[in-house]
Amino acid sequence: MKKRPVNRNILIDIWRIIATILILKHHTYYMNLEVHYYHFRQARMYVEFFFLLSGYFTYAHFSRRACADINEMAGASIRYTWKKWLRFLPYVIPAVIAQYILDQILTPLNRIDFLHTLEEMPRDLFLLTAASGTAKVGPLWYLSAMIMATPLLGMCFQYIPKYLMAILSVITALVYYGVTQVSGDRAAPHDFVRGLICMMLGAAIFCMLEELDRLQFKKTLALFFGEAMLLYTVLSTYSSQYSTGHGRETIILAFTGGITLLLYHGDIRLPAALRGLIQYACDLCFIMYIWQKGAATLVNILIPAGSDRLKVTSYFAITFAVSVVLKFATEQLLALSGKAGLEKYFLEQ
Repeated sequence: MKKRPVNRNILIDIWRIIATILILKHHTYYMNLEVHYYHFRQARMYVEFFFLLSGYFTYAHFSRRACADINEMAGASIRYTWKKWLRFLPYVIPAVIAQYILDQILTPLNRIDFLHTLEEMPRDLFLLTAASGTAKVGPLWYLSAMIMATPLLGMCFQYIPKYLMAILSVITALVYYGVTQVSGDRAAPHDFVRGLICMMLGAAIFCMLEELDRLQFKKTLALFFGEAMLLYTVLSTYSSQYSTGHGRETIILAFTGGITLLLYHGDIRLPAALRGLIQYACDLCFIMYIWQKGAATLVNILIPAGSDRLKVTSYFAITFAVSVVLKFATEQLLALSGKAGLEKYFLEQ
């Protein structure tokens, strides 16, 4: 079977942008809006969309490796996780520090109580909150669960034959989601288990892609059905109330099918300028996801009595503006640190 390229896919990038916007819309409840029921109340489930993608790309990475023994497999998995964790930190650390400051401004604590809250900061800074189920920056539970699950999954993806891994992942997901009804329960260790099981499905996506290749399924049909499945998830999460557990399970099936079919279709040709804009917006979404809680807190500080429309508009505008600035600043600092050779102060030459 030919190796499938894992380069950027604009179709997937567009859906990453849509998923991030809908997650941000779901989290408008951070601002205590007057209207209790709001649209896309269920868009929290788009975190599963990102878990599925992370699982697939992790599996695709390790499918190209040929490790000699178990110890080497474990080492490769740890190093892969370490690099991923390091890429997150420059964006996570400022967001966590800012959140502690903003929370203190919004609801001031006395000096002793505030110092006690700082005891929790290292856990938040280093993405360990999936082990406890609570965090100052709530949305970071996704990154934490992914980082905690990746070393184990990296090992399994190398050691267990791919079709056996696919069978195990599907059965485990069916049982897990059938029992939990995709409840969104955040009690420990639910975050970690949810991330682990959903990312396991990356092996199933990988195998389904191979089967579609073998069957020579038509690319145009893959595009049509893939987009239809993902559009279905938008319509299903639009409701202002939570749907039944069976409805939420169907959304996960649609995520899995839609992602698989769009990956199978592959990239599309677009003008260079438009392609660059989409890729930039997609990269920006990662930072917007991290900073959404901080933006909502800032809105609560600046316009606590504002209308719902003003709050939501300000929330999106602040999230976007802060993300643009921080993306530029962080990339410049990383480039300067690379030129300065700061690693020489930490590593033996």
